[in-house]
Amino acid sequence: MSARPASKRKNEYKQRTKEQKKGKTALADLPFPRDALRSEAYFNDALHRQEVRDIEGSKRSLQRVIDIGNADSYEYFMALYLLDSPIESQN
Repeated sequence: MSARPASKRKNEYKQRTKEQKKGKTALADLPFPRDALRSEAYFNDALHRQEVRDIEGSKRSLQRVIDIGNADSYEYFMALYLLDSPIESQN
């Protein structure tokens, strides 16, 4: 299989960028608000970081969930709870 020419890749990238700016991506059709998706993604990232013992990274991701401000979401309240409780690394 041959690689696509650089000019074709560049054109494809430009087209995807235009679609994203207009909100015409695969995520645009999901029945969830964008902030809800972002909150869930950052919350899941925080849980993953805790699992691999990246405690500071986990706290940053939890703070991002709160900063998004989607107070109607489960992730928002769990982020508040987890940031308020001690998160310790397990040696």
